[in-house]
Amino acid sequence: MDSRATAIDRLLDDVLRREGGFVDHPADRGGPTNMGITLATLSAWRNRAAGVDELKRLAAADAKAIYRRRYFEEPGIGRLSALMAEAVFDAAVHHGPRRAVRLLQETLNEIADETGFPSLVTDGLLGPETLRATEIAEAAMGPYLRNAYQDARALLMHRIAAADPGQLVFLAGWLRRTDKLRVPVA
Repeated sequence: MDSRATAIDRLLDDVLRREGGFVDHPADRGGPTNMGITLATLSAWRNRAAGVDELKRLAAADAKAIYRRRYFEEPGIGRLSALMAEAVFDAAVHHGPRRAVRLLQETLNEIADETGFPSLVTDGLLGPETLRATEIAEAAMGPYLRNAYQDARALLMHRIAAADPGQLVFLAGWLRRTDKLRVPVA
């Protein structure tokens, strides 16, 4: 198995561990989930309406296949460095792929003047300009870039909770999640 395949397998295992098992919290806007997979996601994956019992029986291998295809391969997250791929992948699972990439673009735009690349269009697509800007920023900032991305995620989570106080019940857990994805800096 090549190192890229091993890396995505580790990322998938980590996401399943973070997401946990079946949950049907009344305040969760996504509705019931299993391993972080919502009914809507499972239905889209299977091209038909899925039921709660089917979601409860979702196998880890199926959840991994959904995450691999819809949240890693399709948005192109595997084209990022290992340092940034883990953070953006986790955000894609938590916020959706386009929002995760938009958050990366917004983070890069915040530091564009210091790192020497032009501002990016925040379209949520991981194209060549975003990839190049990420490479330049990572070369200039190293792990500080990943931590800046986690700061942006934390701010987004605070905004979500402020806009919908029903989400406050999740805020502490969301913030722990971002903190665990920070990396030490020398």
